[in-house]
Amino acid sequence: LRDISLLPLDDIPPPAPQRSAGASAAREAAPAQWVETGQPSLFASNDEVNPVEQAVLLAQGIQPLPEEGLSLKDHLVNIERGLIQQALERAKGNVSQTAKLLQLQRTTLIEKINKYGMR
Repeated sequence: LRDISLLPLDDIPPPAPQRSAGASAAREAAPAQWVETGQPSLFASNDEVNPVEQAVLLAQGIQPLPEEGLSLKDHLVNIERGLIQQALERAKGNVSQTAKLLQLQRTTLIEKINKYGMR
């Protein structure tokens, strides 16, 4: 672990401004939710983005929801394809090992590989 006393003070963002009474309840509850579930809230808000919240999202590999929204179905397909590809590479193309890495039945994995045209 790094000694945080070695970090320049200029790198520490200022405290987040106090939220107004009209701020979204979901946004207000987000930090407590993170403690309980370990997952950040992805609710959009018109409030200024807190740099600490943004850093937590990025560190967990979660990108903020675009203003225009997105197709969850397409996004999940991209994630699934990427994970299958990574697992196939790690297993050097061995489908049985890949299925174990992904905790899938071998037949289910083969169906997904065919569905995504990965052969």
